[in-house]
Amino acid sequence: MIARAMRNIDNNNLLIFASGVSNSLETDKKAYEREYNLLKEVVSKFPDKKLIYFSTCSIYDAYRQQDMYVSFKLKIESFIKNNVSKYIIFRVGNIVATGGNPGNLINFLTTSIVSNMKFTLFIGARRLLIDIKDVVKLVELYQSIFKNKIVDLYYPYQYSVFEIVRTIEKIYGIKGQYVLVKKETKFELPITSDLEMYFADFYSSQVYLERMLLRHLKHRIAYGPQDVLLGNKKYAIQN
Repeated sequence: MIARAMRNIDNNNLLIFASGVSNSLETDKKAYEREYNLLKEVVSKFPDKKLIYFSTCSIYDAYRQQDMYVSFKLKIESFIKNNVSKYIIFRVGNIVATGGNPGNLINFLTTSIVSNMKFTLFIGARRLLIDIKDVVKLVELYQSIFKNKIVDLYYPYQYSVFEIVRTIEKIYGIKGQYVLVKKETKFELPITSDLEMYFADFYSSQVYLERMLLRHLKHRIAYGPQDVLLGNKKYAIQN
C-alpha cells in the first residue's frame, strides 16, 4: 500500500523502504527477521541514498511498550540511527487507504459491520489516523527538508474507536454487532508545529474522518447508490 502510493515521489536520491511487517499484531519472529535482513541488505547496497523508513506511532502508546511489533520498530529505529548516514524515520498513525491489509483497523471494522459479524469494541481505546494522500504529501514535503530526523505523521487528534465505528455505520447505514469492553489507550504524543501547520486549514476532526472514510470505503458499497450526509454536504456513493 505505502510502496504503491510512494511511486510518484521516488527518485534516485531516495531509498524508500516500504516492505516491512504490516500487521501490528504479528507474532511470527521470521517475519520480523525478514524485514530486518532486507533492510540491512538494501542499506548496504545503496549507502549514499537517503533512507525513508516507516515506523509506527504505536511507540507512543503506553500500553503497547512490550508488544513484539513496537519493540521491533524501536530496534529498527536504533539500527538506522547508528548505521545509516542519511535518513528520515516517519512514525505513522493508522493509514486509511483503499484496499490494503484486510486485518488493519479500518478494513477489519468495515468488514465486520457490513458482514454483520460480531466483534469486540474497546471503550476508551483511541487511534491516530491519517489519509494515505496526506502521507504522500507530507513525505514529499519533508524528504527535502529533514535529514537524520524522526518525524510524526498523523492527524493531530486521537479518535476513539467508537467514533470510527459510528462513522462507518453512518456511511453504510448499517448498525454494527459488537460487544463493548472497557480498554484504554494512552498516547503520550509530541504534537509538532509542522503537523499543526499542515492540518491548520483542514476541517474539524469529525469531518476529516468522514471524508477520509468516504473516499476509501465507497468502492465497497455493494447494494446500489446511496446518499450520505457528511458535515453540511451531501455526497452520492456509487457502485
